[in-house]
Amino acid sequence: MMKSGDNLSSDADWKASLKLPEKDSRIKTVDVTAVKGNSFEDFCLKRDLLKGIYEKGWEYPSPIQESSVPAALTHRDTMARAENGTGKT
Repeated sequence: MMKSGDNLSSDADWKASLKLPEKDSRIKTVDVTAVKGNSFEDFCLKRDLLKGIYEKGWEYPSPIQESSVPAALTHRDTMARAENGTGKT
């Protein structure tokens, strides 16, 4: 039995209750748009964390997040380098 903060369950309607901000219409440079096509859900994050991510307006991980989050989820020390404003924190 999954608790409310556990990984995604079969409840497919959890995204319908999100309070999404307005779309960010600023021009995005290639250092944040050159993604491989992963989504935050591909990282098997807890639902509460996913809700927070989506409610902040982030739709997809940036390239630095795509490459560093899986490594960080293995509980190993990680070091990543990328341009300012690319989503390192």
